Amino acid sequence: MKGVDTLSKYYSIHEFSKIIGVSAQTLRNWDANGNIDNTEKSEQQELVEDLVQIITVFSCKLQGKRANKAKKLIRELIQEETDGKSHKSNADTKQRTDN
Repeated sequence: MKGVDTLSKYYSIHEFSKIIGVSAQTLRNWDANGNIDNTEKSEQQELVEDLVQIITVFSCKLQGKRANKAKKLIRELIQEETDGKSHKSNADTKQRTDN
């Protein structure tokens, strides 16, 4: 398990599994399936990958904020519609009692 052995220089597989919240067996499976990338990268390659991840996270957050803004607007419109119906209903009731 080449990828896991590299990590064991710093953490045991059990320590690292607890840190990231998966079982040690899951880490072993990921390594066996080639899901753990343990290739050497230059600082520039790491920087590019980090920047791509940052941009991805921010764009997802931006989309989430836009989605939340739309949801809030829809809730406000529904509330206004509900309030308008209840005011109309109250006015109709009052008009019937006045007659």
